[in-house]
Amino acid sequence: MAITAIRTGDDTFTVVGDQSDIFHPGRRVQMIGDTTNYGTILTGVYTTLTTVTLTSASDTVPTNLTGVLYGIVSAVEGDCSMPIHDHDGDEGSG
Repeated sequence: MAITAIRTGDDTFTVVGDQSDIFHPGRRVQMIGDTTNYGTILTGVYTTLTTVTLTSASDTVPTNLTGVLYGIVSAVEGDCSMPIHDHDGDEGSG
């Protein structure tokens, strides 16, 4: 489910609350609005909202932005939402 976001510029949007741990530099986002565009986060700064600024290589934030999704792979070492699993070689180990 997309996180509600508000466009504040061609390369910026805001989300409610302190979500700077999610919207951190290097993470990829999908922006949903009148078009679906993609970007890479340059900064995610919290004051009263979290303001996300995208890198210059990113697509423009859609005019009618309604929500954003973020990549499951984090750019922060050791911080990802993909489960770690190991195959031990036994039958049925996956």
